[in-house]
Amino acid sequence: MSGINFSVEGRIALITLDNPSKLNALTPAMLAELSRLCDVVEDDANIVCVILAAAGDRFFCAGADINAWADLTPDAFAR
Repeated sequence: MSGINFSVEGRIALITLDNPSKLNALTPAMLAELSRLCDVVEDDANIVCVILAAAGDRFFCAGADINAWADLTPDAFAR
């Protein structure tokens, strides 16, 4: 699971951060999926609006999930 949900309804795309147990903190996998979905949206001329939302009711996004980034090499982290 990437922690990102994606759906399209009509001409509107909905991207939802879905990691509420970690206050929607971003993991490397979530960032990769978010980047991929941005490409999907950009390539679809039928999509005219993107809504970025977050699961849960406490936070939109607390930033980076530090534990998920800890094993990356400095080069991988910089990318």
